[in-house]
Amino acid sequence: MKKKIKTRDDRIEELEYDLDNANDTIDELEDKVSTLQETLNYFKGLCQKFIEFLKDKFFSNNKYDDFINDLYDGRYT
Repeated sequence: MKKKIKTRDDRIEELEYDLDNANDTIDELEDKVSTLQETLNYFKGLCQKFIEFLKDKFFSNNKYDDFINDLYDGRYT
């Protein structure tokens, strides 16, 4: 009987050790996921800004376009 109890206690201790290791691994992976999410959000924002920049430069009808057209037409000569 004592041998069974000792074996059971050893097994419980081993499982607790494995559980602690698994929890540590989960914590590390959660930190990595958080860091990756922040990096992804940064690059999403950067990409969005770049797209907006390109839209402004290629498809805008703002005062700069009018100025450029005026220069082309010779209104400032």
